Amino acid sequence: MTIGLRSWVAPVRLAVAGAAALLCVACGDDTGATDGGHDGGGGGADAGVCIPNCTGRTCGLDPMCGLPCAPGCGAGQECVAGSCPAGPTWTEATPAEAPGVRSGHAMAYDAARERVVLFGGWNSIEALGDTWVFDGTTWTEITPSTSPPPRLGGAMAYDATRERVVLFGGNDGTMTTSRLGDTWELDGATWIGAAPATSPGPRSDHAMAYDSARARIVLFGGEGTAPGGLADTWEYDGTNWAEATPTASPTRRALHAMAYDAARGRVVLFSGDDGGRPRDTWEYDGTTWSETTPAVSPTGRRWHSLAYDGAHERVVLYGGLGLGDTELGDTWQYGGP
Repeated sequence: MTIGLRSWVAPVRLAVAGAAALLCVACGDDTGATDGGHDGGGGGADAGVCIPNCTGRTCGLDPMCGLPCAPGCGAGQECVAGSCPAGPTWTEATPAEAPGVRSGHAMAYDAARERVVLFGGWNSIEALGDTWVFDGTTWTEITPSTSPPPRLGGAMAYDATRERVVLFGGNDGTMTTSRLGDTWELDGATWIGAAPATSPGPRSDHAMAYDSARARIVLFGGEGTAPGGLADTWEYDGTNWAEATPTASPTRRALHAMAYDAARGRVVLFSGDDGGRPRDTWEYDGTTWSETTPAVSPTGRRWHSLAYDGAHERVVLYGGLGLGDTELGDTWQYGGP
């Protein structure tokens, strides 16, 4: 099944008179156009949704809801007459202490304790098995009485119903690249090794997201013990893993990214490594996967990240490795009816 209602949006940064550079687009003169884009000025066929009353001026573009904007307002910003807030930005934090240099680690936000949890990774010498938490200001290493074995390429998700961070799988970093199939839960103080009756096979470089409407963690794909990648879908209810049997599914892949779109009740998956860099977007509704056909999409990539912005009801994508493992630093937003 394919769905063509959603869209990826890459904001364009333009200067606005009397204000800092904001995330804006040039709407041109197609007031109220609804055919999927913007022409940047001068009539003709539009490729997006221009905000009403934006004729001949720079204005915000919001193809998801089309709310009126003041001149210079960015996509998804709350606009008021005559002004708009400053655009979003990345700010590097400088905590006094931090986890060491690493890659391939896993992170999730623990909403009950209001902190980000980080586990494991690779420091170019060995796999790591340390646990750190970040409260918005400071990183602190915690020393649970029990912990998962060291690993990289594991996946974590936060189970909001049970208030636990769940970790599954990964690679133990040995020369044999042994993959793991264990499930662990962090209750805020210690890691608890779960013992589900059934479980996904050992794997690394898979993706997980928490479906809050159904109170399930959804897992897809990864690199298993055999070459070629995996294309299976599993759900974890806090007691047991169960393999789903969707009628349609993404291709086998690893190093993809997923996030749960709470506004629409869908898990969103984008791209990954299936031997290439597929430029595809998929949604899982708890029954089956559906490939969407947005008019515009990010380039295919692996090792990127997705997260859900609840305030703006968008899935946000950042970075990754493109073809030839070119490092990417672009930001995209995805959402819709």
